Amino acid sequence: MKTSDDPKKVLKALLAQEPEPLPFDAAALEQARALARAPEAAAREAVEALPEVLALAVLEATVKARRVELAAALQDSANKGLAKRARKALYTLKSVGVAIPERPRPAPPAPAVEEQDDEWLPCWLSPPTGEGERSLLAVRAQRGGGLELAQLLIDDEHGIKECHLVETSRSSYRKQVRELRSEEPIRALEIALEEARQVMGECAALNLASGTPFPRQTEEALRHFGVVPSSPPEDLPAPLPEDEHQATQAQSLHMELEAQSWLPPEADLKVLAQKMDVVVASPLQLTPVQKEEQLRGVIRSAAAEFFTPPVRKRYARRLWHLADFLERTGRDGQATVAKAEARRLFHDVPERPDRFEQFLFEKVLLLSQALQRGEQLPEPGAPPRAEGGAGTPEPEPAQPGERRSPGGLILP
Repeated sequence: MKTSDDPKKVLKALLAQEPEPLPFDAAALEQARALARAPEAAAREAVEALPEVLALAVLEATVKARRVELAAALQDSANKGLAKRARKALYTLKSVGVAIPERPRPAPPAPAVEEQDDEWLPCWLSPPTGEGERSLLAVRAQRGGGLELAQLLIDDEHGIKECHLVETSRSSYRKQVRELRSEEPIRALEIALEEARQVMGECAALNLASGTPFPRQTEEALRHFGVVPSSPPEDLPAPLPEDEHQATQAQSLHMELEAQSWLPPEADLKVLAQKMDVVVASPLQLTPVQKEEQLRGVIRSAAAEFFTPPVRKRYARRLWHLADFLERTGRDGQATVAKAEARRLFHDVPERPDRFEQFLFEKVLLLSQALQRGEQLPEPGAPPRAEGGAGTPEPEPAQPGERRSPGGLILP
């Protein structure tokens, strides 16, 4: 066998101190010699450009150096001889204990595009709750005239929490749309399918980032709607100079219907109630005003402890979504306040707790006082009244269904 036909002999000639003459172009020989002596620098494109025997000799050099990169790159080469020898090289390397990278899988086929549909089929997105949950209803046209609905419960920490796929007729969905549009106040935004897909993609990315498994039917829904997990939501914009002034009104956001039910988590409510009980049941002879001051000190302390930097970021995102809802429902002034407060919370601007944070806890006291006075809870959008002091009147016996702390405070 001629030296020039055997890759191993060609490699030996390339590495020799006094190179043996080989029947190849001088430039190709010089390139092959350089790659054989520095196998870690051997790139696929450079090797494929060489005559096949020289390329195989360079591949042999990388095997001797126990370098896997070139063989892994050449296993899919258009040069069948190179590809076959590269796969053999990978097997050799694996047998001597070299870790072999997993072969890249072909990209999944692009999702089928729905037939052109001229009818406007709105999707729906609700505002965030105090726990960061929103409801998303996505709809797409199917061949044959029917519709597929994806009903999702999403949140800003874990992504998609529930998913249900159902089929319906166009007439049934039109009826549902009419009902949603006639509701007062508005409970959900009417959005386009493209926006619904974007929300689904961001939430699916949150599932992956947080390690939360997809609920049943989620992967099917993502595939049917042509959604690929994108990336978790980006950081909120930096605060603007005017945000400091706008944020002084942030307490008023709790008066909006969508945020009235925002309360501290159950565990924090219990701790707050216990601390408030200590003040209410104090043996010290305190005036109503003094008790009121002490209760508000407890509230301020509870808010400051609760709103750590990570919690501030979480509530910032909720306020950002709330601002979008307020803006789209014609409440531009409050939307501006919500965005200002969201930017400040997300970037942890000092002043803790601020008025928005403190009132999240304070309204627990105000609602409890209203119930103790025998008053009805305020109408949606109306602020709870704070008449009288925290020490008056004396708590009445609990009524059936009421939640009270050990000291008699009524919890909303």
